[in-house]
Amino acid sequence: MAMTKPTSEQVTFLAAGSGAAQRTVIDKLRDVVSVKDFGAVGDGVADDTAAFNNAVTAAGTRNVFVPGGSYKITGTVTGSFYSDATVTIVTGTVNTINRIGSVLSTTGNLSSGNLSVGGTIVATGTATATSAIVNAVQFPSTQVPSANVNTLDDYKEGTWTPTVSFGGASVGITYDTTNTTGRYVKIGRNVFAWGRVVLTNKGSSTGVAAVSLPITSSSSKPVANVAIGYYYQFSASLTGGIVSLGAASFAPVYGGPNNTTDAQFTNSSDFVFSTFYIAED
Repeated sequence: MAMTKPTSEQVTFLAAGSGAAQRTVIDKLRDVVSVKDFGAVGDGVADDTAAFNNAVTAAGTRNVFVPGGSYKITGTVTGSFYSDATVTIVTGTVNTINRIGSVLSTTGNLSSGNLSVGGTIVATGTATATSAIVNAVQFPSTQVPSANVNTLDDYKEGTWTPTVSFGGASVGITYDTTNTTGRYVKIGRNVFAWGRVVLTNKGSSTGVAAVSLPITSSSSKPVANVAIGYYYQFSASLTGGIVSLGAASFAPVYGGPNNTTDAQFTNSSDFVFSTFYIAED
């Protein structure tokens, strides 16, 4: 007489450890939803799009497990996936696959396939992708310089309060602190800065006028002049500007063929400026 094999609904499971509760095997297996439960092959040839979509539907609000492998996807699949191994997405795109035990969230192997990042990448090594959609890349607060000219190793945005100097000094200069403000963006070593300076007293220093920089300029690259987009309450038209060839925290004010000096400024001078230069680091 042939014996009927028990089903997973009839076989029980008991976890090791004190206080474990007995469950059926089918209940235990359903703790995790895998794309392979819905027919995903993972050989990079068979189309696994339907398996991914069906797994997302079945999982509801839960995450879907993706075993390591190469999955061919047609179009875009959106869901919450995770894996504990390298996953390569071929042809199409999966919105995000969270790598267990890593700060990196990807839809596939970083060296091939389409890459879509739904969170923040904290990069500590080298990664390349043939196609990428990146929502956010986080750089360390302290730059880690790279000697590779094709590597972006720093990005910053910020604010600073610009100041002026005359002949390298700023004795007695005071400002309208409400309206004196500046912003900058640093991409690699390229710095773009702009802002506004409003004086309430130009002080007693004399000489060439210069505006402070948010990040010190390179000692080997020229500092671009500060370009004035608007100015008000100057004693005469701006007639000056030079290029500094050394490292500097100030850049000269541009206005014409001669150096702009304290002589053009008054106690209530007001101007809007912008500049571009190469940072030291």
